[in-house]
Amino acid sequence: YAIGCDIAEGTGASFSCASVVSLRTGEKVAEYTNPLLKPYQFAALVVSLARRFIDERGVPAFLIWEANGPGREFGDHIVKRLGYSRVWHRPRMANSIRSKFPGWQSTADEKIALFGAYRRSLAERLFINRSAPALRETVKYVTNDNGVPEYRGAMDMNRVGSSHGDVVVADALANKVLEERKMTVGQVSDGEEEQSCLATRM
Repeated sequence: YAIGCDIAEGTGASFSCASVVSLRTGEKVAEYTNPLLKPYQFAALVVSLARRFIDERGVPAFLIWEANGPGREFGDHIVKRLGYSRVWHRPRMANSIRSKFPGWQSTADEKIALFGAYRRSLAERLFINRSAPALRETVKYVTNDNGVPEYRGAMDMNRVGSSHGDVVVADALANKVLEERKMTVGQVSDGEEEQSCLATRM
């Protein structure tokens, strides 16, 4: 399994979200949202989820999150305080060695790529999402004049837990791990698949 996360400040203005996807089937199997958990509290909850969603060999879920803003505190708590190591790191382009800083950094180019890949996976049913609230959020994203996806849904800042398109980000990040997993498996023969997965985890 993989768990994609979008992190909020925990003040009630927007949701912290976790999206759990099966890397074997591409099906989203769980979704959690909460507007009132601080990043470190949400980190503890997500690690608990990751240790419950295990494969047949007992391997826990792989985590990816948006590292901008409150995502930095979230990631620091996961790696440094909770010691959870099955986390996504950005690869360095020159030598393909993973960066020492975990989490996905949102930039204009990265957001275009992330949302484009998620849209394609939904259209081709490679990512199977049966969450009606999550799918309703997708249609509230539009591209701006620079081609960058932006959430344009109504936001009620006076209501606890107003949606800001957060679940879509969590889903898209889970899809990113799903795509990378399929690419890794596709590059090796069936007999080498487990070795490749171990190398990826290391």
